[in-house]
Amino acid sequence: MNDIKIITLAAGQGLRLKDYSNKLDLPKPLINILNKSMIEWSLLSYHPLITKGLVKKSNFYFVILDMHDKNYSISKQLKSIFGKKIKIIKLNKITRGPAETAYLAIKNIKSKGPVIFNDCDHYFKSKSLLDKIFEIKSKKKISGIINVAQTNSIKPDWSYVEQDSSGKIIGIKEKDSVLAKNGARGVVASYYFSNLDLFKKEAKLMIKQNDLVGDKFKKEFYISRIYDRLIKKGHKFLTAETSAAFPFGNPSQIQNFVKNFSKNVFYPEDSTLIFDVDGVLLEHDKGFHGKLEKYKYPSKPIIENIKLLNSF
Repeated sequence: MNDIKIITLAAGQGLRLKDYSNKLDLPKPLINILNKSMIEWSLLSYHPLITKGLVKKSNFYFVILDMHDKNYSISKQLKSIFGKKIKIIKLNKITRGPAETAYLAIKNIKSKGPVIFNDCDHYFKSKSLLDKIFEIKSKKKISGIINVAQTNSIKPDWSYVEQDSSGKIIGIKEKDSVLAKNGARGVVASYYFSNLDLFKKEAKLMIKQNDLVGDKFKKEFYISRIYDRLIKKGHKFLTAETSAAFPFGNPSQIQNFVKNFSKNVFYPEDSTLIFDVDGVLLEHDKGFHGKLEKYKYPSKPIIENIKLLNSF
């Protein structure tokens, strides 16, 4: 499998957080939440993919505004957090939405491999995404993975999966009040495409056609709309449903995350048990320090301890 590129979009204005009490006049990606910057939480979501070797730090891309870098030295701060191998892409102006931001950022990236476009303002558990990434290797003609979650809210703050009577996904709708009210699953702002060129071509066409969607007062170019367009053209996607997803788009969403935070629940991957084998699973053997000056084979298991560990 080709290395996956993670392109984190952090070039927005963050207007929904302008009145957030902990903002301290910082750009959105640097806002502190539980002693981590918002953008650190966002990338922590991908810890399982990193530990499995699917993503390298050299394939971390960050899209930022040039004026934010001049005023807040974001490039320097990102490299201090994520290392010097990361890539920084600077835009000189606000775009008309995340899809346009992503499209402008990747124009000079030459790759036909998989890519994840990641928003800087959320945290989610990626175990289900990881499973689908492994699954996609055995399937043909799959254009990507739609990462979804139960929103637990009737406010139309998400992109929503639209399904037919049989449960088949027939489209994605942005900020749709009817789907929100009916409890439709929301699309997590982590968009996996199997091929960077596929996204690039569709995004270019969408922008050319001025296909803006969303809130009637502020329509934008959304990445979820590219999913929708490709679905309607017959492209197939896998669906990964995460067990936890928390957007940080407005103050109440951040407060909800802080209120519900628990290290046991939010640790980015399953716990690892570390124990000493000698004297724990096997009876202690002095080896070269014993009378025979060598280890005894076969080793003798401690049955009750093995049963105890198997019970977890």
